[in-house]
Amino acid sequence: MKQKIVYRTFSLLLIVIVLLTSTVWLLSKVNTADQATMHSYIVQGNSAAEVAALVEAYGGEVTSELSLINGVGALLPAEAVSRLSANPDVTQITPNAAVQAAVQQTSDVIPANQPTADFADVIGADFVWSESGNTITGEGITVAVVDSGIDSQLPSLNKDANNNDRLNLGMVFLTETMTLTNRIFDDNGHGTHIAGIIGSSQVGDDGEWNGVAPNVDIISIQVLGEEGWGTYENVIRGIQWVVAHKETYNIRVMNLSLVATPQSPYWADPMNQAVMQAWA
Repeated sequence: MKQKIVYRTFSLLLIVIVLLTSTVWLLSKVNTADQATMHSYIVQGNSAAEVAALVEAYGGEVTSELSLINGVGALLPAEAVSRLSANPDVTQITPNAAVQAAVQQTSDVIPANQPTADFADVIGADFVWSESGNTITGEGITVAVVDSGIDSQLPSLNKDANNNDRLNLGMVFLTETMTLTNRIFDDNGHGTHIAGIIGSSQVGDDGEWNGVAPNVDIISIQVLGEEGWGTYENVIRGIQWVVAHKETYNIRVMNLSLVATPQSPYWADPMNQAVMQAWA
């Protein structure tokens, strides 16, 4: 009789262990599934710190602090989105949408040193050069190009019209980790094109500089990848860095040749809000 009781007890223990193991495995699978259904958002409220605490309290993960717009980048499960939206301390939640380079293809092949448009002539920069005796050329001013990067190997961009070094600083915002780099690169080409319009020191076939301000200093803020795509979050992070360092590097101009599908009125769009804060 005792032997049977022992056997039964042992069998019950085995069943309990199997059930517990199965439960742990199922919970693990559920947690993995929950993580897989998390999506990226821009969450805004009274302050970045307060919003970050709310995101974590509702089971989300903060991916970046966006204090410029009183918000954070965050990964959120669907349930957290609805609960946060109902919280009076959260002003808005916006999907972290795609951003791309503003591109309009006009020709398959553009001959070297023969731009399709003479931008200096179009905006009258050549007149300013002439009237000032070539003293108004952007010298002493820094431009931040928020784009796909810049090809720092081009002499017309890494040297100004006086053959001084420039383009010595680049910031990369392509992942959650911000990178300060001296290896400034552009796997797409759009940012290099934009930087050339702004400040190329190359002299064209017409005897004039190809860039509008050939003596400006340039900082590359890389927010677009090889295919010319980025995210709201990384663009806002780039803008935020520019605003925080504008005095240090005398950044007087920030260029954003970017487009995105509208998600809201312009005044409620997080990226537009960041731009408005930049010139406030």
